[in-house]
Amino acid sequence: MAEETKKTEEKDQSIPSWLLPVLTGLASLGGNYILWVKPLQDAFKALSEEIEELRAEVKELKLERKEREEKEELDGSDDGLLQYNRNKSFKRSTSKRNITTLR
Repeated sequence: MAEETKKTEEKDQSIPSWLLPVLTGLASLGGNYILWVKPLQDAFKALSEEIEELRAEVKELKLERKEREEKEELDGSDDGLLQYNRNKSFKRSTSKRNITTLR
C-alpha cells in the first residue's frame, strides 16, 4: 500500500496539478470542435456555395425570360388574350397559409 501511494505521488509530481484540468479542457474543446463545429461549418459552406450557384442560375433565367418577352413584344402576333390568360391562371388564395393555387 505504501509503495502504491509512493508511485502515485511520483506520477503526480511529474505533471503539475494545474496542468491536468487545462489539458482536459483543451481536449474537450478539441473534441467538440471536431465532432460538432467543423461539420457544421462545412455544411454551411456547402450551402452558401449552392445558394450562390442558384442565384447565378436565377439571374440567367430572368435574363432569358426578359429576352423572350421582348421577342414576343416585337413579334406582335399575340392579340393579348394569351397574356391575359397567363396572368389570370395564377391567383393567390386568401387563406392564412398564402398558398398559390391554380384556378
